Amino acid sequence: MLFTTRRTHVLLNCGSEMQHPTSFGFCTTSSIFVNADTDGTAIYVGNIPWSTTEDQLKEFMELAGTVSKVIIVKDKETGQPKGFTFVYFEDDESATKAVNLFNGEDFFGRAIRVNFANKKTR
Repeated sequence: MLFTTRRTHVLLNCGSEMQHPTSFGFCTTSSIFVNADTDGTAIYVGNIPWSTTEDQLKEFMELAGTVSKVIIVKDKETGQPKGFTFVYFEDDESATKAVNLFNGEDFFGRAIRVNFANKKTR
């Protein structure tokens, strides 16, 4: 199933079935895809506090390079953040630097998970 947030499409593959992000549970980060036609190189950032704003995350990630946009994924029914986001960098080098610098680092009291988002072409 496909879930749309702005121009980003999130598809979760949990085991043998595709699931909507509202059923997000024990999926691995390698099963999350973003559209290849979005601006820049996308990274997945997980385990962020629900109170995190796009501006806070952008300021933090800009230590690695220029961020073109931040999309905090929210539950479509409640509007509450789901605890993960996609950050887009203007170049691959900055995205690589962010993955290397921030994976496992503390962000407002939580150890965040930072990986490259998988690109899915149409």
